[in-house]
Amino acid sequence: MLTRSNFLINFWVSFLLLCLIYRITFFIEIFHSSLLKIQYALADLSFGLLDDLALSILLVLPLFLIRGFFLLALKRHQKWLKILREIGKVLLLILFILIAVGFIAQQKIFFILFTGCTYSLFKSAIQHGFTPDKYIYFLSYKNILALSLLVLIFCLLQHASFCRFNKQLKKFLPAFFLIAIFYGFYQIKMKPHSYAYFRILYQNPIGYALSDLLSPSENYFSTRLEKPGKAQMHSVRLIDARFTTYIETPPPQSIKENIPWNVVMVVLESAGLPYVFEAKHYDKIPMPFLQKLASQGMWLNNNYTGGNTSLLGGFSFLTGIYPSPKPDYFEMRSDIKIPSIASWLGEYDSFFVMAGDLNYFFQKGLIKNTGFKNVYDFNTIPSAQKNIYEDCSVNERDAVDFFLTRLQQAKPPFLAVYWSGATHYPYHDYGQPYRISDNVQNSFARYLNGLFLIDQQIKRIYQELQAKNLLDSTILVILGDHGEAFGKHPDGWVHGKSIYQEQIKVPVLFYQPKLFKPEIINRLTSNIDVLPTLFYAMSRPFDVNLLQGEPLQKVHLSRKYVFVYGDENELASIDKNNIKMQISFQFGTCVYFDLNNDPDELNPQKCLQEKQQLALIHFRNYQPEMLNWYQSKLLIEKH
Repeated sequence: MLTRSNFLINFWVSFLLLCLIYRITFFIEIFHSSLLKIQYALADLSFGLLDDLALSILLVLPLFLIRGFFLLALKRHQKWLKILREIGKVLLLILFILIAVGFIAQQKIFFILFTGCTYSLFKSAIQHGFTPDKYIYFLSYKNILALSLLVLIFCLLQHASFCRFNKQLKKFLPAFFLIAIFYGFYQIKMKPHSYAYFRILYQNPIGYALSDLLSPSENYFSTRLEKPGKAQMHSVRLIDARFTTYIETPPPQSIKENIPWNVVMVVLESAGLPYVFEAKHYDKIPMPFLQKLASQGMWLNNNYTGGNTSLLGGFSFLTGIYPSPKPDYFEMRSDIKIPSIASWLGEYDSFFVMAGDLNYFFQKGLIKNTGFKNVYDFNTIPSAQKNIYEDCSVNERDAVDFFLTRLQQAKPPFLAVYWSGATHYPYHDYGQPYRISDNVQNSFARYLNGLFLIDQQIKRIYQELQAKNLLDSTILVILGDHGEAFGKHPDGWVHGKSIYQEQIKVPVLFYQPKLFKPEIINRLTSNIDVLPTLFYAMSRPFDVNLLQGEPLQKVHLSRKYVFVYGDENELASIDKNNIKMQISFQFGTCVYFDLNNDPDELNPQKCLQEKQQLALIHFRNYQPEMLNWYQSKLLIEKH
């Protein structure tokens, strides 16, 4: 490294080759999944080679400067130069391995969480207990094999016997990059919106990881620090006049039968409200059984999740509290003690079953720390077909089989939560009879097929409760954690990275004919209302001051807005008149949509409503501080 420059040139070639392989494998995965139109994906990926080329120069240039410094400083000490040269080789190999691992992680996280590895995410993961050694768990055998091949290629390029091949590669790679870059520019000129869909597609993983660290952290909205008064800052319940109109404490409700109600909650992964009963695409309703139940129970038809990812949306309905509206990943804390539904129903035989893997940046701490007596997931469900999508999920039917078995063993009163997985990207095809469309190359068709599959699993759960004579003593709650998107808006694919309606409006059904009359609720509701509504129906004592949701049995709700946080550091509020305002604290912008006249959110308007804007800012500054205060208080009480 320190006496000859060819090793650095070889490193540069290896890095470009790594970028090229990364782009190709990314494109193949997108092509296979039909996630994005091929011409758009190809344009984005080829345009991204410009980012790779620029970053490669920025990466290698300091190494040349370091080399030059040591050559001058140790010109008369050849022995030390030889030693440092060998050390340099080892360090470059380590650097290449770390970069390759980062590339693999970027692609892996994208196809699971639809975000990339950022500095903020990495720092928060470390703070919340995900130490570097635990990341090895996430590498599949394919990842390890790919990493081994990349390291082998790196080593071969440095070997003298491959000198001729190396020379040809040095000529080919820059030429290929330049041609691909020109193609990317041409496509973007022809289709200027194409590159906006996924920044992660065209930004180099190193640049993406450092983007939030290097980008300006301050703008007009992010620097506004207004907070509610002291009373609100030390209250979980929303009591400030900016958030509520008046406070009404619901009186205890008597029920006809004094029985301890069982609770079965089915979480519809990535199930957007616009899709569940949508028949216009394939002339078949994706969830006919759910539609039947909805006509017999209380159906929330204007309901919003707490956030646009499972981490955020799940926190909102499991706790009855909004997630933190800042990129601090509070919900990932390994020591989290915020009470969940299992905490409130502490004496119940409670168990949680999910088809996916709790280790994937999910509410693992929340589920395991707050009262669930048994937790089962990808790692612990026995006799299930696994590796449907690498190591992300088990076969949905096998997971439901296990859930039904566990349901048979449950001792009333019980709390049973099932979290589905079939409608999470990449929407695995289960074949007939689990299809409403045979167009399985299309990602949207596979998604609707997944909804149809889960609908049949809900029917199985219902029939099991019926067969065991448990239906009359069980409340069935069916709800979505967040929605899903299919290219309707820029950055609007799958979920996360935007908070358009298709990503944040979700279905909720309360079914128990003795407690909930057939009713469609069109007023403004949120997933944080699930717990108080459930407890109110059960005549279950609960402290309204420890929840932010409201029982929907109330004639009047005191809220002015519901809040929704986007993983892209964007916060929205929707008022009772269907005015939706959203502030991007990353880019310092504020827009609003009149959902009555613009339900598809095609015409953003400049923010004018100061009261709603101030409520957003106050809530953004209040909620994280309150959550940390509440968490600290609970930890002190524990000890």
